Amino acid sequence: MFWKVIVRDGYAFGFLFEHETLLHSNGLGCAPLRSKCPKNLVPILEIEALAGVSLFPDLAAGGRPTDVAASLRAATGLLGE
Repeated sequence: MFWKVIVRDGYAFGFLFEHETLLHSNGLGCAPLRSKCPKNLVPILEIEALAGVSLFPDLAAGGRPTDVAASLRAATGLLGE
């Protein structure tokens, strides 16, 4: 697996991806991202736990970026949770 975190304007977007071995017709070796992004959007805490890292150690609790995936998952019916 690999992960990516994007922080912009006080919001953090965490993505977790599994390596895929199938080649797709788009020639990129993976399925188009637009169909998979909601599935791959995960809470930052999940990435930190799996990777064994603290991504924002120097930020006070109030200064930590808003975790978009955690916020969406907390809302009823969003992201399938």
